[in-house]
Amino acid sequence: MAILGKRSAKQCKKRALELLDMVGLTDRYSHLPSELSGGEQQRVTIARAMANEPDILLLDEPTGDLDTRNTVDIMDLLLDINQSKQTTCVMVVLLIYVLDASFVIFQWLMFSSGNSQPRSRVLCRSNILR
Repeated sequence: MAILGKRSAKQCKKRALELLDMVGLTDRYSHLPSELSGGEQQRVTIARAMANEPDILLLDEPTGDLDTRNTVDIMDLLLDINQSKQTTCVMVVLLIYVLDASFVIFQWLMFSSGNSQPRSRVLCRSNILR
């Protein structure tokens, strides 16, 4: 893993272990991706995204394929990253509510400086189908 091209192989391995520890996967270090659950694979993805210590994380449906327990765990992890690392997390979590035959609400979240800010947009269904 090249981390901004500034670290040696030894430093990269140390950083990778720190990141796995951050996401609670230290004990799964030697496992192949196919040996990890969906939630564990998502945690690895988040660890990888944090390798360069970004100021902003852009997340597209980070919990889309996960069960409820893993969804809660991943959202807790992202909130912890937001608060402890001061990393802004902009997340698309497509929660679609059908109000009636004409209107749909799309919702997404943004965590910035430790604050969760849900955003919503109501669209007329006829505009969606165009």
